[in-house]
Amino acid sequence: MTMTGSEERFVIDSCGWIEYFLDSPQAPRYAEFIEKVKGMTIICPTIVLFEVYKRVKSINGEDEALKAVVFIKSISEVVPLTETLSLSAADISLSESLHMADSLIYATAMESKAKVITGDIGLKNKRDVIFIEK
Repeated sequence: MTMTGSEERFVIDSCGWIEYFLDSPQAPRYAEFIEKVKGMTIICPTIVLFEVYKRVKSINGEDEALKAVVFIKSISEVVPLTETLSLSAADISLSESLHMADSLIYATAMESKAKVITGDIGLKNKRDVIFIEK
C-alpha cells in the first residue's frame, strides 16, 4: 500500500485484532477500522502478529490463528522490528512507563505517523491514541 497525502494511518493494537478475530462484544468497534480499507493504511508491528497468533491459537487452534495472520498481512503493511525501532521503543518504555509490547506498538505508530487503535489501558490518554472503551 502506498500512502497518499490524505490517507489516514492506523496501528491496530493486538487487543483490537484479538477482539475482532474472537468476535467479542467489542469486535464491531474494531471492525470500523479493520474493514474500512479505502482511504487508510493499517500498519502492523511484528509483535502484533506474535500476540494475535498466540492468543487465537490458544483459543481456536492453529488453523484459525494462521488465517488471522494471513488476513492481517493481506490488509496491512507489516513493519519489522529494527534496531532503531527497538531503541525508540525502549526510550518510550522508560519515559511513558509502558510494557515492552505496548512500547513497540506505540513506537511503530510514531515512526509511521499513525494513530493507535486500542483498548489497552496502558495506552489510554497517550498522544495519537484512539481508545476503545470496554
